[in-house]
Amino acid sequence: MNKISIALIATFLVTGCSLFPSPYKVPVTQGTVLTIEQVNQLQIGMTTEQVTFLLGQPSIQDPLTPANWVYLFRSIHADKNTKISEVKKLTLVFDNKELIDIRKF
Repeated sequence: MNKISIALIATFLVTGCSLFPSPYKVPVTQGTVLTIEQVNQLQIGMTTEQVTFLLGQPSIQDPLTPANWVYLFRSIHADKNTKISEVKKLTLVFDNKELIDIRKF
């Protein structure tokens, strides 16, 4: 075979891969799905038990600052059927097991 035909075949093989649809990617969701209604039910003065009942366990509870609870949500390769959280990051600050600050991001 001459060099031109080998180059032509190689070109068709490389460009032929782009004719296929992209592979399916599984949506990966991490964190807690929070709605605006849940977050709006939070009130200063609630206990840690009440917050846990309403939102569930926090995504991050730093051992150095156990009074700060962080709820995170992230979705990779989301499609129209993937659950999407209305609140991406929520930080709650407690003092003596009582909610004193709510930070929505």
